[in-house]
Amino acid sequence: MCGLLITGLLVENQSLYNGLGLKSVLASSISENLKREAEYVVSSEAGLKTAFNNNKKNIKISGSFSIVGEAEISGQMKPLQIPAGTIITGDGSASITCRTPIQIMGDGVEIHDIEFVFNSSDALNSVPHREIFLADHSLLLDNVSTYLEGAGGLTGGFGGTEKELLPTVYAGGYKNTNIGNKAALTIKNANPKTYFKDIYMSHDASSGERTAYRGEASLNIDEDTKVRGTIAAENSKADILFDGGQYDVIAIKKIDGNSATTLKITDGTVECDDISNTGSVILDRNGCLKAGAGVQNFNNISLKNNGCLDLSSVTSETKINNFIGSNDSAGEEKGDLVVSKRGVVTIAGKTEGVTRFHIQNRFLASAYSGEFTYIKSADGNDRNFVLSQADINNKLAFVCKNGEWTMYFNYDTDATPSQSPTPTASASVKPSASPTVSASIKPSTSPTASASIRPSQSPTPTAGASVKPSQSPTPGASASVQPDTSPTPTASASVKPSAPHRHEFIKKIIKKATCKSKGECVWKCSCGVHYSESIPKTDHILKDKVTKASVGKKGYISTVCTMCKKVFKTKIIYAPQKIQLSKKAYIYDGKKKKPLVKVLDSKNKVINKKYYSVYYSSNIKAGIAHVTIKFKNIYSGSLKASYKIYPKK
Repeated sequence: MCGLLITGLLVENQSLYNGLGLKSVLASSISENLKREAEYVVSSEAGLKTAFNNNKKNIKISGSFSIVGEAEISGQMKPLQIPAGTIITGDGSASITCRTPIQIMGDGVEIHDIEFVFNSSDALNSVPHREIFLADHSLLLDNVSTYLEGAGGLTGGFGGTEKELLPTVYAGGYKNTNIGNKAALTIKNANPKTYFKDIYMSHDASSGERTAYRGEASLNIDEDTKVRGTIAAENSKADILFDGGQYDVIAIKKIDGNSATTLKITDGTVECDDISNTGSVILDRNGCLKAGAGVQNFNNISLKNNGCLDLSSVTSETKINNFIGSNDSAGEEKGDLVVSKRGVVTIAGKTEGVTRFHIQNRFLASAYSGEFTYIKSADGNDRNFVLSQADINNKLAFVCKNGEWTMYFNYDTDATPSQSPTPTASASVKPSASPTVSASIKPSTSPTASASIRPSQSPTPTAGASVKPSQSPTPGASASVQPDTSPTPTASASVKPSAPHRHEFIKKIIKKATCKSKGECVWKCSCGVHYSESIPKTDHILKDKVTKASVGKKGYISTVCTMCKKVFKTKIIYAPQKIQLSKKAYIYDGKKKKPLVKVLDSKNKVINKKYYSVYYSSNIKAGIAHVTIKFKNIYSGSLKASYKIYPKK
């Protein structure tokens, strides 16, 4: 069986480099032994093959070249075989274009800081081969651009019909390859051009093309990685984990698993158009699954600690077998369930815990569009789903009746008892309209006692009670009167029934709820009946507070509750430190000289160019030219660097 681990890595800095979409980051994953080995510089296909044959491990790619490769007799291209332990690093402007697949021949293969693309297409009815075969080994792709634009049919069949030429990863190998059971792929520092068509961590064989794979697999995926198609492990037991940053988003078209597949998201958001056959979905610690319109069924959902299941794009019914919310007694924060304006969630099995409910957006007040039933669960109770404080303030109520949760506006709770309580007002006796009806009064044996009329089926009212006969007396008949201690009614009187009292409760806040403590309210009727109710703690209202970094001084992004001031997360913004120029010397030719700029922080990581503006000065004539970096957003201050323009000889 295959164990699949998909992990998103938090990467803070993104920067285009030399038009290739590359981030200029340190290749920190290269082993210390290989760092000490002398670089073997390669600038051609022949040079790369020579390096492989001579067991060179630390290979530096300079410039751009293509891998033409060799073909089978059938015309199928043989894969370029990369030996175990090989480290390939680009020089920042390096590019390799493959007409062949590639296959990893042993563990520890790494590719860093390079454009590595595949141009095999369906031109002239050819079968494209853009495979990366792991062959049960490990591969690290660090800051690697894989995107190549296709002809898209603009030149007819000659140029191919595909708009994008993207690689597909297979955990198995090229045909007739002996396969083990431990494949691993790590994608980190993904840049704007890191794309894949599909990633298959388990798959069947394809006759004449590839060997099947059903062994153990590990996929560590950066949150900036783009997968146009499917991440698949349908033939195996798979644990899929995405663990990014709170505001990171990874877009995946399809995740295909089985009933033993567990998808867990902690921090960050996974946007997926289709999730097929996923056994359990666990959303924890700010992890969010934003489901596409095609996702309608889940086996098991677990939501806690601000995890979120976002179904706002789903307009039809979503079916869930079991739904588990947060456990307040265990100190867990609530999770969030978001549905569309007319989205319905039906839970067939158990419903447990507490979950916040939203319409359309979890960060805004619900978009109320009339009374509507959103959730159905025969196993649930009225505490399973609650509203945010914003919705409560907007007078919305989410009411559970007979296993269905319905949203109302300005909802009033009517508590009508089965019979009216015993009134205490004086008796109201109305004379009969018929002159022939009279009351026959029998004196009591006590000189101070008074007679009262007793209806035959009614209970004896207390003194001062309103008297109600069981039926209207027949004209000409006399009412039967028994002695009693009640006040003497007037003869010839008939009694009018009193209307039952209907409680109308008005809510009064005694103590407001906060994110630190519960509140209290009293519901009171004008008749004096009242009851108390506790108000749950409100949600924390989180806001990012930025302390800008400047030259020589770190900054911070702190996620703070605006009410209780509790700090939930602090992220360091490392201080800007230096400017690196792509070129430091030019020869005068009358044109402006603008070297490419990289700005590094105190950790030698590239600062995203969106955080600064670049200004050049004195950059035409011979002499000293200057470049100034002016920071913005989460940075402040400026940095300067200079370069030389030499006179023309």
